[in-house]
Amino acid sequence: RRDSETALRARVEAMQTWLASFADEAERARWLAEQGKAEAPALWSKLEIEPGWECAVEAALEGWLDAHCVADLDVTTAPPAAMSLIHTGLPAAIPTTTAMRPLLAHLRNVEALGAAVIRLLAPYYVQDDMPASVEALWKELPPGSRLVLPDGRLLGEGWVRFPGKAAQGRLARQAECQQLESALAEQMHEREAAEVRREQLRLAVQQQESLL
Repeated sequence: RRDSETALRARVEAMQTWLASFADEAERARWLAEQGKAEAPALWSKLEIEPGWECAVEAALEGWLDAHCVADLDVTTAPPAAMSLIHTGLPAAIPTTTAMRPLLAHLRNVEALGAAVIRLLAPYYVQDDMPASVEALWKELPPGSRLVLPDGRLLGEGWVRFPGKAAQGRLARQAECQQLESALAEQMHEREAAEVRREQLRLAVQQQESLL
């Protein structure tokens, strides 16, 4: 069991290191602190997504995953490099849907993300597979809508975009890391409980021997 726990811990640490590579550079972090937004998390770290739809959400939010979630957009100076802030404190109003399934339906914390994020994702609808007739699909979708598949493929009226391997995977890795962390915590709890039982048994045996 210790070997399994060690291997699991190594996987968690490797995943955490990879995710940490997306952290802000020192200059950006310093600027956020100067603006009173040092604790503003990146949007990608706040998303709670149903398993299997991480690549779809990542494709839809391309360019916004690293945006910092803030309670206001007030700043006193420009940042040292390109970056985005997104207001997650605006009242959320989930839009009414068509017969198609919205991508928003696969986020577990939609309302907590605020109206700005909802508006970014509102034009996206989902299907499990590529539609048999793309032309017929657009008759069902509102103007300006896009279709996104679980693997991250995006379809618009007259175009399709395939995800690149290098650009995909952060949200799926985050979900996997959370699952590994839970599994590691469970294994550690089971090991500690087993050690407590062994110690209790040792003390009980020792007490019995002292009575002989």
